[in-house]
Amino acid sequence: MEYSIVNFKQLKEGVSFRFDAEFFHPRALLFEKRINGLHGKTIKEYGCTVVSGPFGSSLTSDAYLKTGIPFVRISDLRDFVIDTNELTYISSANHTRLSSSKLKIGDFVLSKVGNTIGIVSIVTPDIGECNISENNLGIRFPQECSIEERKFILAFLNSEAGQIQILRAISGNAQPKLNVSDAELIRVPTVTPTLIKAISDIMDQAIVLIGNSKQYYSQAEGTLLSELGLLNWKPKHRISFVKNFSDTQTSERIDAEYFQPKYDEVVERIKQYKKGYKLLGEIIRVKDKNFQPKDDVAYRYIELANISANGNINGFFEAHGKELPTRARRKVNAGD
Repeated sequence: MEYSIVNFKQLKEGVSFRFDAEFFHPRALLFEKRINGLHGKTIKEYGCTVVSGPFGSSLTSDAYLKTGIPFVRISDLRDFVIDTNELTYISSANHTRLSSSKLKIGDFVLSKVGNTIGIVSIVTPDIGECNISENNLGIRFPQECSIEERKFILAFLNSEAGQIQILRAISGNAQPKLNVSDAELIRVPTVTPTLIKAISDIMDQAIVLIGNSKQYYSQAEGTLLSELGLLNWKPKHRISFVKNFSDTQTSERIDAEYFQPKYDEVVERIKQYKKGYKLLGEIIRVKDKNFQPKDDVAYRYIELANISANGNINGFFEAHGKELPTRARRKVNAGD
């Protein structure tokens, strides 16, 4: 059993007056002590301004465009960088109207709600000036804060020490969230310029490698689609079509989307492949047996939000078995 003994005076004098056990978790207190020992500064003391995305009613999905000003949603955030695969856009007029949540190159986007709280991404040159959705916070840096310092802070916020602080600041039970005032109080250690430069250089290399991986993945996808004769294939979504009742009995499905003809077209293209095909069930083994985590063993738990559209697992959180969600019932290994 892990526990902390806290003086009531410490609770009263705390900025947030928190007294829940998780807030005083021994590991959280350990990191707090170490960072304070390094004369850390808060995000606010760095001169940053933390802003929240606009209320949902301020910008509805029908305002989304295919070109324009990038509008970063929570689903676009990855550790360190913003994923552009499904990035949407808004008009310059809406961007100007929502000027309170404008961000520029070098600023950060931080997810603030749900099970994905704590993802921190930097606005890179390929994104440029952008805006953010209601489920995100924006961290604006003052001009005098160098790009090297920002990348050091980015690395720290995505580290265990940074994530513990972010998750510790979460409030609310029904819908956990991170407030602007909470983000402002996250502390970053003060380190030497040499270390800042070294970490910034590593971050640069990491961002380049992430970009390269996207390019290679796109090339691999193109090669595969070309081989299957699907490279320039454009599926047509039909608003009406006819199916036999027997088809619903065989598939045990009655929803219209399942019977869209475009899916049958893809299946037929694959069946016609000159080198043949196999069913997925003939190639892989589905792990469908329940796994019971042990209370005092630490596990890395993968959320649905940690799995990207291209199949990459881009994150996890670590917790003891007794702290895991009840849905944590499948154990996976390297290569699965």
